[in-house]
Amino acid sequence: MAILWELFPVFVAIYLIECISFVRDGTLLFIPRIFRYLPYLNHAGFGIGAISPSSMTFYSIDSQLLFTSKGFYYPDDEYVAEFPFSPLSRYRFCSYEDIQTLKTEERDLLLNKKVILRTQSPKTSRAIYDSIKQFAARPIPGNDSAFKDSFRRDLLKSRINAVKKNSSILSLTGNTFFVLLFIALPLWFLFNEKLYLPTAVYITYFASIILLWIGGLTAYSVCSKRLYGKTDWMSTLQFVFCPVSICHLTAYFGKYSLLNFNPFTMASVLLPRKDFLAFARKKYAVINAQLRASPPEHLAEILRITKEEYERIAGETGFSLEDLKAVPGNRDRFTKEFCPVCLSEFQRPVKNCPNCTIETEKWDNSLIAHR
Repeated sequence: MAILWELFPVFVAIYLIECISFVRDGTLLFIPRIFRYLPYLNHAGFGIGAISPSSMTFYSIDSQLLFTSKGFYYPDDEYVAEFPFSPLSRYRFCSYEDIQTLKTEERDLLLNKKVILRTQSPKTSRAIYDSIKQFAARPIPGNDSAFKDSFRRDLLKSRINAVKKNSSILSLTGNTFFVLLFIALPLWFLFNEKLYLPTAVYITYFASIILLWIGGLTAYSVCSKRLYGKTDWMSTLQFVFCPVSICHLTAYFGKYSLLNFNPFTMASVLLPRKDFLAFARKKYAVINAQLRASPPEHLAEILRITKEEYERIAGETGFSLEDLKAVPGNRDRFTKEFCPVCLSEFQRPVKNCPNCTIETEKWDNSLIAHR
């Protein structure tokens, strides 16, 4: 126990740094670099992965679904696209260069086609994909704003409903861990007088926790009412079991898309359309700078799929093969193979990836499982 007493100030310091980061930008991209290398702890229910810029911005895991799911959104005179609608998004990640080089007509082509959405959870992906496929089958009346608003709401509903069905017992384990770490341990120090800190420190610490908890609970109830027309009290009450450390709040919020305090996601639901567009354009320079500062391997490496996969996806989405090939970043991809796990590149098809021993025939499943 003695070591825990000495480590408690470290926990408080980390928590306060996270609070400062949160307040500065409304996102958690300014977290100390040590956390950027822990994106996969979220799979164990510890949620800390959700504060990793790589997991938030590029892997769309338990994080911003709309504008930063792949790190991009389109500033436009008329509207901001709700999602980079690539027919290949289920299989690969779009690079920054791909998006920036799209011409207006090419971008409109992507936006007005059916969507295949991919996340790290196959169940979530399938549920969202089925929902969007039905929705996208309806006629698209050009750039009608009411239609896009409706699409955004339906997309968020499908995301929320899909993730609700995939709750894990590991998440409860992670919640319990952080509750003990950030609430029970400080209380034990306080009442047993094991750590002598000014009373004001304890008051500030617990007051910030209470305010964050109330703020998150309010945000969730408001957003669910905006989406469903009424407050989803059953899901709102689940928030009670969420620990109130900033790092896990972010992960928990992200599981429901609306609750990570991401300014774009929140604004897209809560602000009137005119105000939202102005808000998004104002924030574009900040997000753009953050993307440019991200590790190049998350931006530039795009997975390769076979010509047969292109044709199959083209048939599902209504794209022609030429349409797919015309999108910047897809050119000259018929002569290379990429392992979807380690991203090793080959000039010709191979049976096994020598770096991770994944058989070619299993690459598609491996991509869903590992990425």
